[in-house]
Amino acid sequence: MTPQYSSNPQVQCTIAELLAQGCPPIPVVPQQLAPNDSKITGKNPSYLDSRGIVKICKHGEFQNRLPTEEELIRFFCNPNTGIGTLGGHGGIVWLDFDRKCYPSQEACDTDFNQVVDRVCRHAIVPRSELWIEQTGSGGYRLAVIPSETPSFTNFTTLPDGQHVGEALGEGRFTVLAPSIHPNGNSYLRLEWGKPVFIASLEAIGIYPATVEKNQGKRKGKKGKKKESQKTPPQKPDTEDPTVDALIAILISTIAVPFELLLTRSDAPASPLR
Repeated sequence: MTPQYSSNPQVQCTIAELLAQGCPPIPVVPQQLAPNDSKITGKNPSYLDSRGIVKICKHGEFQNRLPTEEELIRFFCNPNTGIGTLGGHGGIVWLDFDRKCYPSQEACDTDFNQVVDRVCRHAIVPRSELWIEQTGSGGYRLAVIPSETPSFTNFTTLPDGQHVGEALGEGRFTVLAPSIHPNGNSYLRLEWGKPVFIASLEAIGIYPATVEKNQGKRKGKKGKKKESQKTPPQKPDTEDPTVDALIAILISTIAVPFELLLTRSDAPASPLR
């Protein structure tokens, strides 16, 4: 049985489920509780201490370990502190469908439900066995464990489509229910299942977004351009002006005595005495 870390029963339940999955429970303070603190966005790791003072949670150290009992007691001692976790633990990737990337709530709902249907068919599980949440802004979270680690973050649900969400893997923080969104709405747990195993994100219709593909292409072109701008190897210069000048001086020095020698050899020999 999981020790009591939070007096908020919903937060306590999420803590227990995350620990059961080998995921670190990470605290997050609602933005409404620290309106004058620019560091508190409602989406970054932080907590309220026993006096209600906001503290920043250095979550980077939990990429390779779980919080200790002492840390969990400190993080969740205030019932107003929300909760999240880091992707990557146990191979879990949190698929974050961003409501603002869709033209309407209906479009977001439809697209997400189509992905859920593909996951259920692929993994042969009912919807109720999935871990599904809805964000305060109307987006969604879906926990999956792909056998093939994704090489991209921004995703689309159509080949060569536009960005509609992020695959939050290793080291990426995600806010979970029942935390409070910056707009005042709560994150909601819709299905109380577990992260589901899949072959790959592509197997359930999750593809790299066009923006990431274009960035990859630009990086490739940039690399080729740099290579083409490299200074071509220089041919060795066999004509040294300094050497040529020395040779000219040497020739002129030799030529003068030689001409004098010819002049003297043409003169009549002096008579013998």
